[in-house]
Amino acid sequence: MTGSNDVKKNIITVSDLVAQEQFIAADGTHVPFFSGVSFEAAGGEAFGICATDPKAADALCRIIGNTNPYFSGSCRIGPIGTMQKKRKILPHVFNIDAPDMLIEQASVLENVMLVTLPGSGGVDATDREDAMLDVIIECGLGYLALCQVSSLSGNEKLLVELMISYLSKCMIVVFNVTDVTFSQKEVETVVNIVSMLRKADKCVVISTMQPKVIGMVCDKTLYIHQGVQLFSGTVEELCKNADKVGFVLRASDAEAVAKKLESLVPGWECDVDGQTVYVFNYSGNPTVAADFYRLLSENDICPDMIKSNKGRVENSYTELLRNYALHR
Repeated sequence: MTGSNDVKKNIITVSDLVAQEQFIAADGTHVPFFSGVSFEAAGGEAFGICATDPKAADALCRIIGNTNPYFSGSCRIGPIGTMQKKRKILPHVFNIDAPDMLIEQASVLENVMLVTLPGSGGVDATDREDAMLDVIIECGLGYLALCQVSSLSGNEKLLVELMISYLSKCMIVVFNVTDVTFSQKEVETVVNIVSMLRKADKCVVISTMQPKVIGMVCDKTLYIHQGVQLFSGTVEELCKNADKVGFVLRASDAEAVAKKLESLVPGWECDVDGQTVYVFNYSGNPTVAADFYRLLSENDICPDMIKSNKGRVENSYTELLRNYALHR
């Protein structure tokens, strides 16, 4: 794949996109899964799609992969405007949406050897096998290299398919895992592979219901709620502007700690989850960590754990929903 600026700039451009599929709203009206969606994603970037309704995220990802049509707007994938090329397999797009793209009776390494073409100059098969094994290990899947695909879990197959996209000539990778939940180890593997894809100047689109995946993997994100685009931009901007959780505490008497903190500072709200207290700062005034620790000490609040929140995608999505509800 060429690394020219022309290719890297705006590989995917979506403007005012409206889904063809619809859902039934609470008032009985038919509403598109989404409308008015706009964003750009370039080579070397990972773009994360998330929505409160998984069908909305899935529909958008399938439109980008050019397997689903859309009602109106525009969606340009590389050099092709998909309004004119719906449901056509695009040679520059690598679609992953199911763990069934591999040869079940072959090993992972054999699959990789079969789907990648030998390099020019008559590369020796043994040397090529060694090179492919190095890639598998670099991706964090070395422990699966010699395993027969039929013995892998669905998630492991998806990770192998994502790795193969790195070896392909496709400049756009669409990873639609909307209905998949990855373990922490699997998320770390996704991080490894996507990092390699980005270094290769490929554009990666990930549709997932796991905010953690977007926070760890993606440069940009889009969030949809009830068909409305609540955010489109960089993950850094999202967390900086939307995440209002200032501190996270853990205490056996979490409810009591939360109640006391809310009474001490106007504009603070606490959310308790088991023994964890999330402290939201709605005062409009940033709180320095040292000042917060001093406040706890002066008021005899002694949690088992305290940490400053540096911005989380999940918190940010929650705040977007809160603001949307407040302004309805």
